[in-house]
Amino acid sequence: MFFGGIFGYDLVGKDGKRTAQGAAAGVFSCRADGNDLEVFGNGGINPVEVAFTPDGELITTCTIFDNVNGHHDALIHWVRGSTAAPRDFKPPVLHQTGYRLPALSRWGQVAPSGLVRYRAAMFGDRYQNSFFATWFNSAKVVNTRIERMGSTF
Repeated sequence: MFFGGIFGYDLVGKDGKRTAQGAAAGVFSCRADGNDLEVFGNGGINPVEVAFTPDGELITTCTIFDNVNGHHDALIHWVRGSTAAPRDFKPPVLHQTGYRLPALSRWGQVAPSGLVRYRAAMFGDRYQNSFFATWFNSAKVVNTRIERMGSTF
């Protein structure tokens, strides 16, 4: 998994085939050898960091997820082919279905700079499989626990 912000990209796979060209922030994936390049999802201004749930579902942080009543960074659960955030900052390259993924957690403009799923036992069961995110602007580490709710969290 890797990311691109709203500054534009031209994704060309190892086979020379153009996968996407655009400026909508996105989450992209490919195999380690560069094959099977795809746009996994679009949304926000700049997805920043990635972690996976125990079932392999993609969770990321995102700077400027929305600008509803101020700028908000967020924690996002991505679904293949989805668009996150309430509006487009740049035209998305994926087909739009009309439904947009909301944030799992909306923050202020904190500049998320790291994300990890805690897998150890040292902190006790309370923190097992929760997520720790770092916020650059406020010099904080925050803990978020997500719980399954239907097809998302």
